[in-house]
Amino acid sequence: MGVMNSGQQAPPPYLGQGQVGQPALQQPSTPIFVAPPPKPQRLLHSEAYLRYIEGLSAESTTVSKWDQTLS
Repeated sequence: MGVMNSGQQAPPPYLGQGQVGQPALQQPSTPIFVAPPPKPQRLLHSEAYLRYIEGLSAESTTVSKWDQTLS
């Protein structure tokens, strides 16, 4: 019935069982996620706004100097 003859061998274990899956568990633990590189320093909005305010004057009719750029 369920008795195996001496000439028969047991079927190989499935991929998820036995010796096949064990080496993956024995590997040294390495971090899965690596920290991203540091972001470059960016100009703060307050500094840019201060420069914008300093560039304004009462006699200027526009914010930028586009007329000087075109000529």
